[in-house]
Amino acid sequence: MTDAHDAGAPPVAGDSTNFPSHAELVRTLLAATGFGSLTTLTEHGYPYGSLAAFSVLPDGAALMCLSDMAEHTQNARRESRAGLFVAATQSADDTHDPLDEPRAGIVGDLRPFQASPDDIDRHLDRHPQTSNYMDFSDFGWRRLEPVAARFVGGFGSMSWVDGADIAGASADPVMPHARPAIDHMNADHADACLDMARGLAGLDTATAATVHAIDRHGITLYVDTADGFRVARLGFADGPLDSAGDVRGAVVELTHRARGTGVS
Repeated sequence: MTDAHDAGAPPVAGDSTNFPSHAELVRTLLAATGFGSLTTLTEHGYPYGSLAAFSVLPDGAALMCLSDMAEHTQNARRESRAGLFVAATQSADDTHDPLDEPRAGIVGDLRPFQASPDDIDRHLDRHPQTSNYMDFSDFGWRRLEPVAARFVGGFGSMSWVDGADIAGASADPVMPHARPAIDHMNADHADACLDMARGLAGLDTATAATVHAIDRHGITLYVDTADGFRVARLGFADGPLDSAGDVRGAVVELTHRARGTGVS
C-alpha cells in the first residue's frame, strides 16, 4: 500500500519528494502519543471503544498492560481483531482545526504477550503508573500487532499502510516536539513564511503562508495565492535533522536562502 494524495488537490509546490513516508508518520504518532482509543468487538459484533495506555515495541506493535476484567480484554479473548486510533497533539490555538492534524487508525490483532524485561522497562519509562498494578493477578501484557493502518495527514494526504512497512519504519525525532516552533513561526515570522513560499516553492502570487508541519526532512507550508490555496514543501539543505534542537538553524537557513542572503 502506497502513500497517496487527493487526486483532486493541486500539486504540491516546491520539493514534494522529501515528505516522510506514511509508515514513518504512523511510527511517529505511536511513539509520540502513548494513549489511544482501543477498539474491540463485543459479543454481538459491535465496535467498543476505550482509552488505553501503550508503549511501542521495536517492531512497531503496541504493548499494553490490561486487566482481565476489562471489557476490551474480554472482547479480545473472543475475537482478537482490534483497532487503535492515535492522533497528534493539538495546537493551543482555539481556531485550529483538529481534522487538519495527523492521525492513524491501526487495525490488527490484540493477543496475550510475554513481555521481556526490556519491553517492561520501556513501558514503565512511558507509563510509570503501570508499576502500581502490573503485578496484580488480574493484569497481563497484550500486544496489538498492526496488520495495516489508515494514515491521514491533513489536507490531501492519506493512505493505507502495510503492517510490514510500519514495522520497518522509524519514528521522526523532530515532529513530536515541533509545535512550539510552528506556533512561533506563525505568530512572529509570517513574513519569513511568505518569503519561503515565494522564493523557494515558486509560488510567486502567494499572499500569505503559514507553517503546517516540521519534521526531520523539511517544512510544510499552507499558502494562500491569487489562484487559490496551495501546499508547499521545502527540504532542509543539510538533510534530515537529528533533533528538535536543530530546527531553528535549519529554518533560518531556509529563510536566508529564500531571500538570497547568506547565513550569518
